[in-house]
Amino acid sequence: MKQKDFSDLTQKKLAIKIWSNLNKDKHISLTSRKREYVIYRHSFLTAMRKHSTMSLSEIGSILDKDHSSVLHACNKHEISYRFDRDYKTVYYQIDEIVATTMAPYSLMDEHMYDEYMDRNKDIRERLMKLAKRNRELITINKHLKLENERVVIENEFVKKQSRIVSDDLYALKAKITSVAW
Repeated sequence: MKQKDFSDLTQKKLAIKIWSNLNKDKHISLTSRKREYVIYRHSFLTAMRKHSTMSLSEIGSILDKDHSSVLHACNKHEISYRFDRDYKTVYYQIDEIVATTMAPYSLMDEHMYDEYMDRNKDIRERLMKLAKRNRELITINKHLKLENERVVIENEFVKKQSRIVSDDLYALKAKITSVAW
């Protein structure tokens, strides 16, 4: 077994122990959508993401969730942390428990985590702006292609009319020449 596999296994055991201790005290439902339970689950998932090297799937499996639930919890963390006092209180408690328990496995200090989160947020915002601009350019490109097709058809029509007029002009010149002599 590789060293990382061993540390991940140990981290998972510690994480399960942390969750079972929290669950023992609070009786947190894993399926209920009640706000108080969601706060505990999201706080735990976000703290585990912050303080462990486990994958999203491994973190989610502790609560019988998948990786997307962990991502959702982490994405909701920023807003909840800023505007929800209950969430902030619970998060501080759980983050402290997870941080002290997982300290030997922690990847980075909190200030580095915040710096990476801010940089990640900036990159996401830039990507969203670029994606929006890309969609606008795709729409403009479609309109230009349609306009180009219309112009090509119109050009063919004008060429055909020009040939007709040219043929008529040639015939008319021939008649004028024959009448004048």
